[in-house]
Amino acid sequence: MLENRPIVAITIGYLIGIIMGLYFNYSIVLLYLPFYLYLILKKPPIKKFKLISIKRYFRYIKIFLNKKVLIIIMISSVISNTIVLYKTKQFEEFTNSLNKQEIQLKARVISNEKINQFNKIYIVNSKNKRFYLRVNKNAKIQYGDYIQIKGIFLKQKARTNFKGFDYREYLKSQGIYGTIKCKEIKIISQKKDFFNQIFLGVKNLIEKNFEKNISNVLLGMILGYTDEISEDVKENFKQSNISHILAVSGMHIGYLIILCTFIFNKIVGRRLSYICSILIVLFYLKIIGYSPSAIRAVIMAVLLLGSKLIYRKSDVWTNLFLSLLVILIYNPFSIKNIGLLLSYTATFGIIFYSKNIKIKNKVYNAIGITISAMIFLLPIMAVYFNKISILSLVISFLVGIIAGPIIFLGLIYVVLKANILKTLIEILVKILLFLANIGSKLPLNQIYVVTPNLVEIFVFYIVIFITIFFFTIYNPKRKQNKVFNKRIRNLISLAKFEYRKNKKKVMSVLLIVVILISFIRYIPANLKIYFIDVGQGDSCLIVTPHKQTILIDGGGSENYDVGKNALVPYLLSRRIKHLDYIMISHFDTDHIGGLLTVMEELKVDTAIVSKQAENSENYERFIKIVKEKHIEVRVVEKGDKLKIEHNLYFDILWPRNDNLISETVLNNNSIVCKLKYKDFSMLFTGDIEEIAEKQILQEYKKYLDELNSSVLKVGHHGSKTSSTQEFLEAIKPKAALIGVGENNTFGHPNVGVIERLENLRCKNL
Repeated sequence: MLENRPIVAITIGYLIGIIMGLYFNYSIVLLYLPFYLYLILKKPPIKKFKLISIKRYFRYIKIFLNKKVLIIIMISSVISNTIVLYKTKQFEEFTNSLNKQEIQLKARVISNEKINQFNKIYIVNSKNKRFYLRVNKNAKIQYGDYIQIKGIFLKQKARTNFKGFDYREYLKSQGIYGTIKCKEIKIISQKKDFFNQIFLGVKNLIEKNFEKNISNVLLGMILGYTDEISEDVKENFKQSNISHILAVSGMHIGYLIILCTFIFNKIVGRRLSYICSILIVLFYLKIIGYSPSAIRAVIMAVLLLGSKLIYRKSDVWTNLFLSLLVILIYNPFSIKNIGLLLSYTATFGIIFYSKNIKIKNKVYNAIGITISAMIFLLPIMAVYFNKISILSLVISFLVGIIAGPIIFLGLIYVVLKANILKTLIEILVKILLFLANIGSKLPLNQIYVVTPNLVEIFVFYIVIFITIFFFTIYNPKRKQNKVFNKRIRNLISLAKFEYRKNKKKVMSVLLIVVILISFIRYIPANLKIYFIDVGQGDSCLIVTPHKQTILIDGGGSENYDVGKNALVPYLLSRRIKHLDYIMISHFDTDHIGGLLTVMEELKVDTAIVSKQAENSENYERFIKIVKEKHIEVRVVEKGDKLKIEHNLYFDILWPRNDNLISETVLNNNSIVCKLKYKDFSMLFTGDIEEIAEKQILQEYKKYLDELNSSVLKVGHHGSKTSSTQEFLEAIKPKAALIGVGENNTFGHPNVGVIERLENLRCKNL
């Protein structure tokens, strides 16, 4: 229990304080005030609140948490909460004050170069603050150099979509303040880093002796270096749920310790071999870098070996939580690091299984460990990737068998340069690549799920713990559980007593909850319209009062899958896995690109399009998808009315199928439609240009009021070829929205368009 594991209690408190600071931006001191009063006065400050007796129900907590443990948790959470709030304020003040400002500083290069299309990128450290340094490809600096920098500090962009990827928070979790775009750089002194030289030596050895695709995977498995692995291979590993073998973790450290103890046992004896193993493991950590999974594995390994040195029994729970505490003390923001979450959650699942389920058959036991880790990881995978795997268990099990020998033999090859092992390593890595490829193509291997909320995650883990508890832990015959089982029996007895005493109240509350849940979905909500950041493009999600979903356009890019990387994750974060309608204004890539991926990955009932003046590659792909997915297609034109539900419909204002415009055909024959809901209206204009706007005005010259709209989605991203004065005056919008990419090369939105909108006293959003 926690009273026997103070480190676990301290870590739990530290976690509580960090979570309150990071996710709620709230000081935990006020929250604890009633508990402080209770502990000081030895009685609750409020005896009764309605039907709840605080004193009576507080005994449930005391079954598992005594006064000493509560005090430890409170103190550690207050400390971490204070640290997080202070560091968050410091981080924001620093980045806000220097954003886009020219700065000069001295720094040390603490990473090897990464090269993208235009620049070299390094990590530099200046006065205990780390930055990305972006320099041109001709710069000749290297790991360990002391340099003087003059450049522009750039604060990283926060997320722009609901629950989207937040690059600024990601950098925080890495301890990086932002990016410096270098203008001038001067090398003060050069000093090669000893550990980095070993890293480069191992890297060169592997690259020199193995073909590229094998060496890249081998570097990932031995050094955790994945920069040069191709995107296709990375995607195969990701789809097969085996990406963890490319990050140094417990398996890697375990094999290294086996190798060390085997060698040093023969030379210096068992006891000294433990000391040698500890030193080598720490040396290895310094070489590969301080990733959360590596730090966790190394700390746990050092504590295990250290306990053997002093003839003490090692407690795996204390070791696990102590490693987490060390990481969080160094950087509390790392709690948001997905690598840390995956590593610790999987390890927790493995330890929980190993401690409570005993299976003598080694194969069944290995399968059980794999299943336990996967079960505990399910909510994390659902939150961060919106995918769960059904059939990857077989691949994970096979990869677990083959990955161990690759790591073990790879370490021997690196240490002893044993070329005799080269052929065997190559064969094993090729088998691994084959399994990853097969695993990525298994049916039902990756199933999209909506993002679970905190209540669902909590219930999931509670059900898992209760299930495992009643089938394994709560066993009166197990002597080591005697005290724990007594506490559980007390808890069950108290629960039965409370239920009998308040049976009518409990049943009444349950009945009310069931009735509310049954009827709440029939209560109409408000109309919701969300504009999605898809870069240089348009995308709008509409959720009707009766929960029907409509997606108008989906952005797109030739070099970036907007659908996969932005649109599908956004919809799943909104808990939308099924779309009633999609509307495609026209088939330019920046409007249809993301929708094609959505149609392939999610359920779509109906696609709304207009008659096409010409075929295009996007249109042909669209036709192929609707046939494969059995999606209904509705072709609309001027004069059509699409009734979605009561008081909500679309008026189709353009195009005319009998008179399509021949100039810039895709843009000028975009669907122009007006959403009407009660007194609210919104006009969607696709990418129509001046010629289409004039024809629309001509068509509606006798009843221009039909064009009046509360909100306007500005045509063609605010281009100078659209949004004429006459057209805007006919619409008379109160607000206007323009879909553009930040710092785009097209000059959108045009200054003249903005001025015309402002002259109408229209609010630009």
